[in-house]
Amino acid sequence: MAHFIHDREIALAKTDVIVNAANGCGYMGGETCTSELHRGVAEHLNFYTHGAMEKEALKVARKYNKIPSWLIGTKAGNFFVTDSFGLDCKVVIHAVTMRYPASSSNIKRVAEVVHKIFEYCNSSGYKSISIPLLGCGTGGLSAEKVAGLIRNKAAKYPDIDVYIYINRENKL
Repeated sequence: MAHFIHDREIALAKTDVIVNAANGCGYMGGETCTSELHRGVAEHLNFYTHGAMEKEALKVARKYNKIPSWLIGTKAGNFFVTDSFGLDCKVVIHAVTMRYPASSSNIKRVAEVVHKIFEYCNSSGYKSISIPLLGCGTGGLSAEKVAGLIRNKAAKYPDIDVYIYINRENKL
């Protein structure tokens, strides 16, 4: 079942999984976001983990070990997983909604990655997910469409509690 949460602090959620809307390179706001809180989910995760999550994300996002992630990282529509680094979750799933930082998202890619996330969580035994409206910030997608997409997918997995985080900028 899906529950809507009107709160920006998804990074403080107490669920098995926290989902981050990510770029395929693994960048999460950089050094600046380790000392001060910025706007996005990735930036909040980077802040609360003191940059440790971004360091791992930059490595895990790479498709090939010796090629930088900005050249050949994770493609949009896929995801990668990092440790939680002390957050109240087991893992963080980085849903790649855009290939490069600050580029636009595509609803088809968001639908692909949402499906893959639910399949992964179901097969891994995770019982609760906190997920933002993927692709609705920098990516420019409609909050209503993405919320409906996540809610419809959650209905197909009744054994997983889904908390959809909506921030102030997204009107539903």
